Amino acid sequence: MSYEKRWELNAGKAWAKRDNRLPDDLMHCPVLYKGFALTTCIPGKILTIFRLKDPANPFYYDGKGVKHVSYRQRICIYDTFGFFQMAFTGALEGFPNALNKDEFDLVVANKAKRGRFKPEDIEEITGYTTLELKGLVNMLDTIRTSLETAIECKPIRLTKWYGAGAMPMPRLSYSR
Repeated sequence: MSYEKRWELNAGKAWAKRDNRLPDDLMHCPVLYKGFALTTCIPGKILTIFRLKDPANPFYYDGKGVKHVSYRQRICIYDTFGFFQMAFTGALEGFPNALNKDEFDLVVANKAKRGRFKPEDIEEITGYTTLELKGLVNMLDTIRTSLETAIECKPIRLTKWYGAGAMPMPRLSYSR
C-alpha cells in the first residue's frame, strides 16, 4: 500500500485534502485498495474493511443523494488498547486467568524476540501470536462479563470495542 493510502487511513481524510486543517468524514471518502474499501470511523481506533461488489463501481447513492460503499462483506476491527493503556504483557499480568503461566512466559519471551524473527521461525511466530490472541479474547471476555454484571438488572453491553470511551453511561437512579 502506498504512503498516500496509509496516510489517508491514519488521517481520516483524502490525500488531496491533506493541507486542509478541517476534519473530514472518511466514511464518504474511503480508501480504495485492491477490491476493498477501507474506512476509519475513528482514526487509530476502528478500521472497517469492505469487500466490494464491483471494484469498478465501488459506490452507490441512496434516495437522498448520500454516497455509500457497495459491498458484499464487511468486517470492523477495533484497536482495544484503550481498555488497557499499557504494554500488552502488562495487561495480561492484570488478568491472571487470561493465560496460564507457561503461555504467559512464552508470550513474554517472544515479545523480546520481535524484530529479530526469521522466516524459518514461522511456526514459533504462529504459536506465539495465537497465544496473544487467546489472551486478548480472554481479557475482553472478562471485561464483557464484568460490565454485564456490574449493576444488578442493568447490564452494560458494548457495541464498539475501542476502549473505555466506547462504554455507554448507564442511567443510574437514586433517591435523596
